[in-house]
Amino acid sequence: MDRFFSRFHPRPDDPVVGASFVPGPPQGPPYHPRWWLHILLFTLTLISTTMIGGLFWGNLPAEMVEIPFLQLLLDPRLLTAGLWFALLSVQ
Repeated sequence: MDRFFSRFHPRPDDPVVGASFVPGPPQGPPYHPRWWLHILLFTLTLISTTMIGGLFWGNLPAEMVEIPFLQLLLDPRLLTAGLWFALLSVQ
């Protein structure tokens, strides 16, 4: 036990072997925030939440069931309801 302790905790009268060197933080390229990525992800989130919110809050009339899905997602009535969903569901 004494050998283990003395190996990691030298005594003050022990000879110093080598110099103590503490490396600094690693140097890398400077940080540049990618604002275009943040804006793109926010825009995609807002669009997808608006589309799904339109389907969720849109109260689809019976005639809209036969409309193709992409045309359904771009319907102004559903986009208006979905925009309210996207903006008001942030709680």
